Amino acid sequence: MIARLTQFQRFWKAKRARKPKPPLWLRNVDLQQALHECIRTVQRREFKGDIQRLIADNSGIVRVGGRLEHALLPYEAKHPAILPLDHQLTRLIVEDLHVKFGHAKTERLYYETRTCYWILKGRRAAKRAVRNCMHCKRQSSTRVYPIMGQLPKERLASCVHPFSISIDFFGPYFVNISQRSEKRYGCLFTCLVTRAVNLELTDKMDMCSFLLAFRRFIGRRGTPNTVFSDNGTNLTSGQRELQEAKKRINSMELIDWLARRDIRWRFSPPAAPHHGGAWERLIKAFKSSLNAVLNEKRVREEILRTVFVEIEALLNARPLTHLSVNPQDLSPLTPNHFLLLRPHPHVPPDIVEGDSTLSRRNWIAAQQIVTQYWWRWLKEYAPNLIESKKWMKMERNIQLGDVVLVIDHNTPR
Repeated sequence: MIARLTQFQRFWKAKRARKPKPPLWLRNVDLQQALHECIRTVQRREFKGDIQRLIADNSGIVRVGGRLEHALLPYEAKHPAILPLDHQLTRLIVEDLHVKFGHAKTERLYYETRTCYWILKGRRAAKRAVRNCMHCKRQSSTRVYPIMGQLPKERLASCVHPFSISIDFFGPYFVNISQRSEKRYGCLFTCLVTRAVNLELTDKMDMCSFLLAFRRFIGRRGTPNTVFSDNGTNLTSGQRELQEAKKRINSMELIDWLARRDIRWRFSPPAAPHHGGAWERLIKAFKSSLNAVLNEKRVREEILRTVFVEIEALLNARPLTHLSVNPQDLSPLTPNHFLLLRPHPHVPPDIVEGDSTLSRRNWIAAQQIVTQYWWRWLKEYAPNLIESKKWMKMERNIQLGDVVLVIDHNTPR
């Protein structure tokens, strides 16, 4: 802009004096002269008290003296022009060099500015240019996590029937059928309270397969009151199928079946997989066990179904509380305590923990044993849920008006 104003001024002076008019396009010399004029103006304003004690070169720009007079360097590198830190011209020059050198980082940008300019506290100016560059923010931005919220009340409900569940699909796994290979998927049902696991093998990952797996689960484990899941299209369609069955299917048997089962469905917010950490962690444990057993081999469907059940037993035998080294202490609480009234399916049912004076054969004694397990759950397991394992500190909460980049693994930066 300064170069164009100067050129416009020369053009009108030549026109009034009836002299040959200068060209209308900008030359490199015009831009350099305009830049020098900007530097002289800034120095006269910012270094007004020191300008008389400093020696200026022929161009009228105050430069650094130094000891590089005999170095084989350009004149501007041996005697760079002095610029203040917090001036708009300094910011424009540093930002221009930052873009010119491929969005250079702080140290590279700092050394590039030193070849022509001596900026007071120049490294700070370079840091500021890199920090305020929108392109660099997009490339090197870090994730912002809010502090962990409160656990849902369904996660902390005690003395309830196991399997207030959450659902998720995983896979695929390949099985050999005759001479061909087909895909099979896993459907995980987990109890948010007791952390028990139920695994189902499905043929597809669609609405029909999900409903069949859900019916098998209800037949073995009972009907849950609340179901948590992510926003998978198969799960969304299954929930919609349950809610709209009366409108779309003329089957009185199915209508009666749905009417007797009042199930409340809750979906996680979109693009928030951390809301499903309770079941995502179990899927990770299942995949680790399955890979150790199969080692990526293709087996018959019957074998895969058996492996699913055996891994389900392993996951339900995992300890929920601290494993004590004292042999006199009770064994750690496991999901099997709530499902089988013993820590492992291989333990005989007569070997139970609790008061030996109770009769182990009647229903009242069984209920008292279950009550003891729930008492241990409240005393030993529930207090461990107080502590937040991650996202404990909030550096800066997102505010209205912030420019953010929403993380989507399917979209490149």
